[in-house]
Amino acid sequence: MAVRGPNAQGINFVTGMGALDPGISAFQKQQRLKYLEQTGQSWDDSPDGCFWTLSENTWRNMAHYAEELSRNPSWENAKQLMEQRDHNGPMCLTGEKSHPNEEYPGCTLIMEAWEMDNSIGHRRQWRGERPAYLDTPEIVQYAAPQGSLS
Repeated sequence: MAVRGPNAQGINFVTGMGALDPGISAFQKQQRLKYLEQTGQSWDDSPDGCFWTLSENTWRNMAHYAEELSRNPSWENAKQLMEQRDHNGPMCLTGEKSHPNEEYPGCTLIMEAWEMDNSIGHRRQWRGERPAYLDTPEIVQYAAPQGSLS
């Protein structure tokens, strides 16, 4: 497990199935390949391989967009990013199958962005059949802590 903080612009993202650290990423890929080999599956024609490929593409795509957001950070651009759809790897899993034999299609349950300086959260979640990225955003205003944490 690895933990990372925000970049110089205060931007960070979390998404499942990906790893920033090259060593962890290589180990993850190695373990997935080992599993596919042991079960007689491949990357291209198995539910697991197709899901992992989609997940890796989503992670790479999110890393690209987070870097792009870092060049022009704004609350509006962060909210737009949550709505971004991209065939190279969606920002969230939409409930569509990555392989015809996938038993349970992946879906992102919650998307959140937090504007810490203004104590505002922007939250979307999967509701019924409505994917998280289509949900009407819930704006959460919270009380900023008093004093400093130093």
